[in-house]
Amino acid sequence: MCIYLINHPNLTYTSREHIFPAAIGGIQTLPKTYVSDQANNFFSKIELKALQNGDISLIRSFEGPGSRG
Repeated sequence: MCIYLINHPNLTYTSREHIFPAAIGGIQTLPKTYVSDQANNFFSKIELKALQNGDISLIRSFEGPGSRG
């Protein structure tokens, strides 16, 4: 059961959710059955906007992009 989309029908679980985004160096993930692919994709878009447009983008320019290069 997805921790975000509780009781939502037709969810898939093929990817793992990073506890902290990989773009800022997060390497630990939750087990596949905790977060659905649909919720993971939704939050990935929000994380991308925050990383590109937020204060974290300035820090990333000095420290590097994290584990994804």
